Amino acid sequence: MSLSVYLADLYDEPTDGELAARAFATAVRSNNAFGQNGVDGLRISEATQNLGVSSASQIPQGTKVEYDDQIGLGGVDNGVVGELILSASFFDASSIGGGATNFVDYANNPVGGSLTVSGGTINRNANPETQWQISAAIAGPLTQGATTRNVNSQLLGEFLGNGAAYVTGEVMDTNASGSNDGFFVARAR
Repeated sequence: MSLSVYLADLYDEPTDGELAARAFATAVRSNNAFGQNGVDGLRISEATQNLGVSSASQIPQGTKVEYDDQIGLGGVDNGVVGELILSASFFDASSIGGGATNFVDYANNPVGGSLTVSGGTINRNANPETQWQISAAIAGPLTQGATTRNVNSQLLGEFLGNGAAYVTGEVMDTNASGSNDGFFVARAR
């Protein structure tokens, strides 16, 4: 059981990241929102629905794995979806980093800027019921018209499937507003 499922079961309600992912999925399905970014994110999200959290023995060791797909931030009405690229280094000192670019809004309008994923750690021995397998900072400015969204958040997630074929999780805004809460999903290349 993943940490997000555990928390949802514990409080009998979904986490903010789960709510964001559900809202974005509904918008993509019903209104073709967020263009190709939305379609790609939904496709990968649906592919992970029945996968369990990777155990320590299922996570690669002694190699690097590149992941790519989508990240969503904010609510559907003011949110953005972009392309996420993560590089996981599965050596003795495991780490994860990367970035996100090519953001679009609900109407598929381009959003300027990019985000950097840094300082990421991998805990292959995490108990998925109480701990995240990955934690990293994600930060940077995104510009929609005259409005700048300053992202200063945490990626918290877990690997899914044998060989850690996917990585998914939540974006937790470190600002009190929570306006950059969201989700991410990516697959190994």
